[in-house]
Amino acid sequence: MAKSNPQQPPAQTLAALLAEHPEVMGLTWSIDPSGVLHGSNPEDDGRTVAHLARIIGGTPVRTTTTNPIGDRLTLTALVTVWHGVHFDVWTTHETPAEADTLPLGAVAVLAPAGGGR
Repeated sequence: MAKSNPQQPPAQTLAALLAEHPEVMGLTWSIDPSGVLHGSNPEDDGRTVAHLARIIGGTPVRTTTTNPIGDRLTLTALVTVWHGVHFDVWTTHETPAEADTLPLGAVAVLAPAGGGR
């Protein structure tokens, strides 16, 4: 009996996702030994993760922090399961100093896409 490779289903799922949605580009993909699919881009403003979430589901989480040298960075992450495959995707970018921030624990309510009323 052949031994099952836990990386094969995620590889097939990723290939199908990218074939069906070629606009999801700019991420570097890897599959860890347990089969979790990781996508990252340290220079993306979070739009890629938001677009991916609209395709595969899940809710992106955005966090802003200051690194040890004083740069403000925004991390956008998506952890979800799609077609039985665990996705762990993140992007990060520098945050302008004038960007609105909320105190830790505050919740932002965003306007609907398209400027709905």
